[in-house]
Amino acid sequence: MNPSASINRSAKFATANKGKRDEQSWLRHFWLLLAAFAVIGATAIYFYLDEQASEIEEETYVSVSVRTSVGIDQLVICKLSLLIDPEQEKGLTKRQKMLEAVVSNSLATSYQQESPPKMAEVRDSLLIAINRKLPRKLKVQDVLIQELLVGIG
Repeated sequence: MNPSASINRSAKFATANKGKRDEQSWLRHFWLLLAAFAVIGATAIYFYLDEQASEIEEETYVSVSVRTSVGIDQLVICKLSLLIDPEQEKGLTKRQKMLEAVVSNSLATSYQQESPPKMAEVRDSLLIAINRKLPRKLKVQDVLIQELLVGIG
């Protein structure tokens, strides 16, 4: 056998094997990158959903219902929801009567004017009045007016 033929044959096998290795290497890299993207995507989705769940759990509301009269013949009925942190709930439920008195007084002050106030002004005055009476650790984040009826009683 000719030594150059033997070298030529081994060169053909080497290039054929090199092509197979290149193809296997490319497929391996493709699957590794695909798996890495899947892991990164799953991790991002998990943390996003976990963050959403924690935001939902943090919001707590305390309800306050007040019935008061303004002047001689005007009745005001109001139902509020106060947005607070979950840790504040016990402290505010202990001060429920004080909250009702503050809301009643603030509504009476708002509606004793000659022209009826705007709803935004009423909400702002309620928020300010409530937060002035509460200790710093029990401050209310927002006041949501669920129902406000003003009329002749």
